[in-house]
Amino acid sequence: MYLSENEMPAILRESVQNDDQLLVHVVGDRTIEAVLNAMDATGGKDVWAKRRVRFEHADSLMPDLIPRAKALGVIVVQNPDAPRPERQAVGASTSSPQSADARASRRGYSVGDRV
Repeated sequence: MYLSENEMPAILRESVQNDDQLLVHVVGDRTIEAVLNAMDATGGKDVWAKRRVRFEHADSLMPDLIPRAKALGVIVVQNPDAPRPERQAVGASTSSPQSADARASRRGYSVGDRV
């Protein structure tokens, strides 16, 4: 994780103060959980649900985190072109839109869904 868990709340508060739409690049379920924790610590759904926070590259949003992300109004943006070890192992295309759809459906949502 590029930022420490102590730095995240300050950045989140700054985005609220400046009335910025927050866009974060999150890779990995632990990073996603850390950002959700910081969102909860800085006002939770009362502050974040209508701010349309974007999680870029959020391919690792796991089913147990989906309800939290949804309650906070997170928009998940997947990256279908990113090389993924599990696809390379079976020889699947790394740029296939079906790959993104398959990953999303395995996690219980569709590409482009606001979770």
